[in-house]
Amino acid sequence: MDDFNANSVDLRFDVGPHGTFVHEFGHVLGLADHYATDSYVSSLGIDPGQWDTMASGSYNGNMHRPPLFSAYERAELGWLDYTDLGMSADTISVLPALDESNMAYRVAVPGDDDEYYVIENRRQRGWDAGLPGHGMLLWHIDADDRIWRQNVVNNDPDHQRVDIVEADGRAGMMSYDGDTFPGTSGVTGVTLHSWGGTSLMDIGYINEREDTIRILLNDVDFTLPAPGGLMAVDVDDDAFRLVWDDAADVTSYALEVSVADSHGDFSVLPEYDNLSITNTDTYDITGLEPATTYRVGLRACLAGYVSEPATIDIVTTNSVFGGDVPAGLKAADITPTGFTAVWDEMAGATDYLISLLQYEYASQTVSRGYDFDDRGEGMPDSWEATAGQYDSSFGWYGRSAPSLDMTRDGQYLSVEYEGTMIERLSMWCRSSAGRNKLRIDVNTPEGWTALSEVDVPVAGSVVEVPVGVMGSVRLVFECAGGYMAIDDVYAVCRDVTRSTVPEYDGLSTAGQTSFTFEGLDEGGIYAFTVRGTDGTEQSDDSAECVVRLDYITGLDGIRPSSSDGRAVIYDMQGRMMHGGVLPRGIYIIKQDGRPARKVVVR
Repeated sequence: MDDFNANSVDLRFDVGPHGTFVHEFGHVLGLADHYATDSYVSSLGIDPGQWDTMASGSYNGNMHRPPLFSAYERAELGWLDYTDLGMSADTISVLPALDESNMAYRVAVPGDDDEYYVIENRRQRGWDAGLPGHGMLLWHIDADDRIWRQNVVNNDPDHQRVDIVEADGRAGMMSYDGDTFPGTSGVTGVTLHSWGGTSLMDIGYINEREDTIRILLNDVDFTLPAPGGLMAVDVDDDAFRLVWDDAADVTSYALEVSVADSHGDFSVLPEYDNLSITNTDTYDITGLEPATTYRVGLRACLAGYVSEPATIDIVTTNSVFGGDVPAGLKAADITPTGFTAVWDEMAGATDYLISLLQYEYASQTVSRGYDFDDRGEGMPDSWEATAGQYDSSFGWYGRSAPSLDMTRDGQYLSVEYEGTMIERLSMWCRSSAGRNKLRIDVNTPEGWTALSEVDVPVAGSVVEVPVGVMGSVRLVFECAGGYMAIDDVYAVCRDVTRSTVPEYDGLSTAGQTSFTFEGLDEGGIYAFTVRGTDGTEQSDDSAECVVRLDYITGLDGIRPSSSDGRAVIYDMQGRMMHGGVLPRGIYIIKQDGRPARKVVVR
């Protein structure tokens, strides 16, 4: 490869310095053209295209971002030594990014030194920022000295000599973004054949994780480790929760739950017989019997490989209440100095013990959040993400890489700071397609409730969302297509001090499912909890029900004020209300530097 020089075909567009210079300098170094030099074949656009500076990649980024030389080109120039991937590799092979490691795998064709496959890991950053995608790029090389000297490397559309094996099976310039594995089509396996039809290698697992590509072959002597850290938490009389350590290279788990009879023999519960579980490291086992022994077996699964089970035995409790707590908590007859607490009757309870807490909000706000620089490992303990992929691609993160990718409908990120009211959230986000939304849920005593939703911008930008609630906020991906990235999630918070009101600490309600509090601080913010009792045992405390004594529900209960420093009222479209009685609806009140509050006028 020492006879190639710039020619009229190479300079056919005659624009820009960077891409053209790198391409032509590749010829000086000895590289051939990897686009089709035949004009008809070139029009088909089935060469390496934007992936290769020696094809049309020299035009990436308006010729300012020609991609790095591929692993094949580096090896031809003596800049890279391949790592051979054997036909019986019995472990997970980890391939770092080409730009950082200068490493690539080669899969040889037995008996033919000129034909082989090259596996490389490309990331959309630096000079590769203009690439059409990221992930594992698979090249099929079939060298022929005569063809190279004629500079017709890819002129035969039926036998390209420097060829990309497209993950989505689509050749051509309109589908370059689907060429990588797993890529946009989520392709996690591929079988390699020689041009003569010989099967060389069956790759059963391809995963992109933390900028590396992880590869495992099918039908080799590979042992998948059993799940670690298996344990049961929140054990009640009819349920418990399983938790375990989620492994890097597991695509699903197989769960089996058995119940012991009076002789200690176990039989499998039909609803938990080899149950497949994906995308989680926790699972709730329900519908159980009190004071009964259960045995759990959990296996890890990956590309046809199944581990030995991790096993534990669990005995359910025999509590009267079985983990149940009073439900249906709400406040009625709210006045400036009191309210009536009501709740649902609880099975087995003959009396109820009620407690009252008073909330005090700090006058100053603080900002707390996370930027995913340390991925999931650095995320606050009180946060939870059901998504686990991270993106360092150029343009797909906020202030710094990486961002968190949400790729499936319903994936969420929950944000919580104990003892804090979240006034508003800000986040950088970007969608790969239009019509994707992010729903903001808040956790109430009745469960998760939708507060609002925002459109995810297709151009990365910061989105701000008013919240004004105590406790947890959940950001839920509503997927219409593609995926979204989220980064730099920050909450503007007011810290809350909670103190028990001494005269209402575990006070009996004499069996009633309501209790009236009077003589409280005017306009204060309180919360109450309830426990059930049968005179001997007590249930756990219910969830807290927060009550604002300035939360008024009534058509004549509130009138809009002018912005004189005392109170300003806005409707849900952000319009200030002036004069008269408010019509029905939901309004936001801001007053005297206190946290904004929501008012319902019925």
